[in-house]
Amino acid sequence: MPITGNILERVKIIHETLQAGGMYSSAELLEILGKKLGTDALGLNRRTLIDDIEYLRQNNAPIPDRKRKYYYEAGAKYSLLNTLGISDENKFEELKGIVQSLMHMDKISDLVTALDKTELKFLDKGEKFVSFDKPIEISNRKELPNIINYIKNKQIIDIKYSEFDGSKWGDRFHPYLLKEYNGKWYLFGYSEKWVKEKGIDKNKIFNYAVDRIDSINLTSKKGIEFIENTWWEPKSHFEQILGVTKYTENPVEKVVLRVYGEIKYFLYNNRLHQSQDIFDEQDEYDDFIFKISLNHEFKNQILAYGHNAEVLYPPHLRLEIKDRVAQMASYYENQAVFNEDRLLDF
Repeated sequence: MPITGNILERVKIIHETLQAGGMYSSAELLEILGKKLGTDALGLNRRTLIDDIEYLRQNNAPIPDRKRKYYYEAGAKYSLLNTLGISDENKFEELKGIVQSLMHMDKISDLVTALDKTELKFLDKGEKFVSFDKPIEISNRKELPNIINYIKNKQIIDIKYSEFDGSKWGDRFHPYLLKEYNGKWYLFGYSEKWVKEKGIDKNKIFNYAVDRIDSINLTSKKGIEFIENTWWEPKSHFEQILGVTKYTENPVEKVVLRVYGEIKYFLYNNRLHQSQDIFDEQDEYDDFIFKISLNHEFKNQILAYGHNAEVLYPPHLRLEIKDRVAQMASYYENQAVFNEDRLLDF
C-alpha cells in the first residue's frame, strides 16, 4: 500500500478507535471514518478499510485475524507513532504534511527536485526523518518539463528513438499524456510514422519510453495541424491493464490467482491491480480475482511471485505460465558451465 496523507489519517483514526476499546464491524468503522474525515472520505469503501487493517496488522497492531469484528487484543501495548518511526504527535502531523505536499505538486520540475533528495530533514533541528536507500534516477529528466509543455500547448514534436535491439527511427508525434510506471516515464499520443507510413489503425494510441528517446524537438515541418485526441480515454485505458502496454486484441477477462504463504499478505497491502478482489480465503492460501486485459507486465508479475502463485483461471493463461515455468526449469536440468575464475575480475 503506498503511503499517502489520506492513508496516514485513516490508520490513525482506526488505531485511536480500537485503542479506546470495543469491537467494531466494517460498517461501524466506515461510519466512524466517514464522520471524522468528512469530504476526505469520498471513495472510501470496505476494500480500502481491509487494506488499512492489513497495513496495521503487518506493522504489529494486535488485531486478531479472521474475525467478523475488529478490536485490539486485551492487554496488548501498541504505538502507531512508533510504527511510523516517530516519537510524538507533532512529528506525525509533520510527516503527513510532507506526504501531502509531495502529492499535490503540479510542476514536474518540483517533483524531480524532490525525488533527487536522498533524505528529508526537519528544518528546525536538522534531524533526519525520511531517508531513501539510494537517489531515485529519472532518465531524460531534462526533457520532462519540455514534454509537459508540448502536451499542454498541443504542439507537434519530432522524436528520434532507439529500440532495445539497436534499431533507430524518427517519428512526428502528437503528444497527449506523460505517464510514470515502475520508475520510468512513457509518452502517449498519435504517431504519424505508424499511422500514415505503416497504415496502422488511426485510432490506435502509441507510446514511447522517454529514457530511449535520443532527441525531442518541436517539428520543423510547416503547415500541419495538431491532431486532437477525440477517441482515446486514458482513465479507462489504464484501468484495464497493469503497467503501460495494452494489446487491442486482448479483451478484459477474469483472472483467478491463488497465492500461498506470506505473499498473500503482501498482496493485501500492495494491490497488484485496482480490480483486485478476494475470491476465496483459506488457511494455506487465498484466491484473488482480477478483471484485466492481459499483457506482459501482468504475466511477469505473476512469475515474480515464483512458487507462491498459481493461475487457476483462465485455462489459456494457466497453460502459458506453465510453459514458461517449464522453460525456466529446463535451464537448471544440467550442471551450469561457469568459469569461477572470472569472478576474480569483479
